[in-house]
Amino acid sequence: MSTELIPLLRQLNLQLEQCGRAQMQPLGLSTSEGLTLCYLLRHSESDLCAAQLHERLGVSKAALSATLKFLCRKGYLETAVFPDDDRKKRILLTPRAQQLRHRVEEQMTGHSIALCRGIPPGELDAAERVLVALLHNLREFNTGRKTI
Repeated sequence: MSTELIPLLRQLNLQLEQCGRAQMQPLGLSTSEGLTLCYLLRHSESDLCAAQLHERLGVSKAALSATLKFLCRKGYLETAVFPDDDRKKRILLTPRAQQLRHRVEEQMTGHSIALCRGIPPGELDAAERVLVALLHNLREFNTGRKTI
């Protein structure tokens, strides 16, 4: 087993952050704000709350909270109480966010194309499966219990 995997993954993460920052800067967003907004735009038909976003995006609750507050202050999001559970708040996109949809998706698509350039689709599918397995293994290792 190669001991170079972890340094490579760290380098990949740093490069993703730098590229994401450059892609989102023209929109006045950070990488995490752009990723969050893009996810919400792509899943706008779903009623999502912060806990669901935390699980789906894999970011800490504190980081997600700061991102959501920023997006609310900038006028991209609003929150409303779920009718059946007043402890949870629905995250709603504003018309301002909807106007930004094309630009955010264009930036994210460009980011993905640059990242995957020259890699055959079958290898990308395999890489995604491997990354999902690595993430699963790390979560299991960190929690000390088997996950499904």
